Amino acid sequence: MPNASKECHIFLTDLVNGGDVLVAISRPYTDCITTDTVHEIPLGEGNVRVTITVPKLKCALLPILTPDATYIEKAVGGFVAWPKRLVVLETSLSQARRGVSQRFEFISPFLVSPVQQNVDRKVYVRERAKNILRILTNASRGKLFLMPYNSDQHWILAVIDPWDDSVLYFNPLGNEPGHLMIGRCWWEEELKKQRNYDTLIDTARCHIQEGYIECGYFVLAFMREITLTVDGLALLQTKDLYTDAGISLVRQEWATFVM
Repeated sequence: MPNASKECHIFLTDLVNGGDVLVAISRPYTDCITTDTVHEIPLGEGNVRVTITVPKLKCALLPILTPDATYIEKAVGGFVAWPKRLVVLETSLSQARRGVSQRFEFISPFLVSPVQQNVDRKVYVRERAKNILRILTNASRGKLFLMPYNSDQHWILAVIDPWDDSVLYFNPLGNEPGHLMIGRCWWEEELKKQRNYDTLIDTARCHIQEGYIECGYFVLAFMREITLTVDGLALLQTKDLYTDAGISLVRQEWATFVM
């Protein structure tokens, strides 16, 4: 069991969308090793005893109910039983985040945004393509690049694996608008001119926006899920829609970061 002085992040498994969701911060207790009950209820095999200190998702149901509480919010400050596999020590989470930072790299939208006016477009695009190529060719094995792209009116996301020589596009509109497709093909052709082999380019099945102005939030949400979930790429291709609550969460996190 983790040291009692360390905070833990406790999760619940999302049975609908898949993946584990952070629901609270807790402080573990070393005496859970010798304690078989919580509120005189058997702890159960594979469970540990924790106390919730900071609720993150107040309306979430407890995985193991107590006589006094059904939801996270009502269990703050009290002992609860929790599946050990869903209790992550703070230091372990930090190590996992370092692993994520080593796996992913971000390519600025500035490098792939629409070109400026009154410039030689072909030269401008060619030089930017060479710059991106230099970044990709110096990548270590296993590194994935997240490249958000704005076509002036719409955001998409490209996930690039240089070693596998593949690009996966995430487009919240589903089918690409004509001008975006033309721009994408132009970039692909410029990049291909710099290489001796063809790149596998595919469009992922991902969440589809229902409105007209949410694309930026969807791309932020794509990147968030890819980097925070072990199988983020696979998950994004199996779900059809983001809920309003999910997009609202991204809006809130963005606003908090900016302000």
